[in-house]
Amino acid sequence: MKNTPGAVQEELATKVKRLLAESLGVEVEDISEDDYFVEDLHMAPAQLSDFVDLLGNQGFETSRLEIAELENVQELIEALSSHEELK
Repeated sequence: MKNTPGAVQEELATKVKRLLAESLGVEVEDISEDDYFVEDLHMAPAQLSDFVDLLGNQGFETSRLEIAELENVQELIEALSSHEELK
């Protein structure tokens, strides 16, 4: 059975939110794709950078991510999704 793009992005979103929740010490249910890193999740730029490093260590393609341009969880998921498709 072949994964559809929507299913792949949904799985990616679940993994990213799980890792983000673990990193921040909150429940997965407390993280929304609409959450902004600074305003909603209270992440400093260094925390976001550390989180992107964590994603890289988990096997995500993060070398082409423009961290400074990522404002919310959805943008990160979309960026990761587009990079995963390039593999």
